[in-house]
Formats: sequence, structure tokens, C-alpha cells
Amino acid sequence: MGQSTVASAPCVQLLMKLTVCLLACLAVALSPPVVAQKQTPDALTARIQRDHLQHLRAQNIVQAEQARARQPLCSKAQTTLEINTCDSAELGLTNQNYVKLVRTLGALFRSSEDPPAANPTRIPFDDAETAWQNYRDLACKVDGDQYQGGSIRPSIEMSCQITVTRHHIDELWELYSNLGTQ
Repeated sequence: MGQSTVASAPCVQLLMKLTVCLLACLAVALSPPVVAQKQTPDALTARIQRDHLQHLRAQNIVQAEQARARQPLCSKAQTTLEINTCDSAELGLTNQNYVKLVRTLGALFRSSEDPPAANPTRIPFDDAETAWQNYRDLACKVDGDQYQGGSIRPSIEMSCQITVTRHHIDELWELYSNLGTQ
């Protein structure tokens, strides 16, 4: 009897180790996954609807700026001050539309994040737009440099920025008009 007790002690220890291992495996298997889960059908439907609304918003921004571009730029302005004031106001509106479009497209690019980030991280699209803004500002400064010291220089630079920004809005829409439609 004594020998069976000695022989069974290692068996009991092994059985306890196996039980602990089994319980640990069950705990891991039954715990919620750490990785993101697939979206539920309701969440997916909501995302598709949200993306569709963002797409329509972007389309409306582009169409609004295209309609503004068909109108003569500051046709009633007579003096340099009036022209500069008008160009500044027009540039402000064009820049507002550009910023709205970029934010909307950025939201569409980020819409696949699950869950959506409270503070979105920078994506390559953001870097491309920052580089494009630097290009626009420098290119239009070069355009204005032809009129160094002249009172028309600010108007030339602002008109250039309006034109280049409008072209870029069209370019962005040509490149990304499919976002939010799939």
C-alpha cells in the first residue's frame, strides 16, 4: 500500500499540472479576442450608408466649386483695392471648398478603420495634400514675382491660387470619385 502511495504522488502532480494547463487553455479559448472582430451586418450597413453620404458631400463640394468657376472672377471690381479684396474673398471660398473636400476624402480613406479612430492618424493622402499646398503656394509666388513691387502682384498670386486650387479640386475628384460608392 505504501508503494502505491509513493507511485501515485507523481501521477497526482502530473494530473494537477494537466488540469491547470487545460484550465489555462480554456481561459484563453473563451476570452474575447484581442484582435478586431468582423463588422456585424448592422455596423457594415451603417458604414456603407455613412460612406455614401460622404461621397455625396464630396460630389456637392466639387459641383459647387465648378459652378463658381464658370462665373467671371471679380468682373465688377474696378480699382486695385476692389480687385484685391474680391480676389481675397474668392480665394477664401475656394480654399474653404478645398479643405472641405480634402477632409471628406480623408474621412472616406479612413472609413475602413475599425473602430473609427477618435484622433485620426496621418495617412499618405494627408502628406500628399500638404506637399500639394506647398507646391501651389510656391508656384503662385513665382507667378507673382514677375510683378515684384507692383500693386497687381497680390491679385496675380491670389488668382493663381484660385485657378490652381480649382484644377486640383477637379483632379482630386477625377482620382477619387469612386470612394464611398463600393
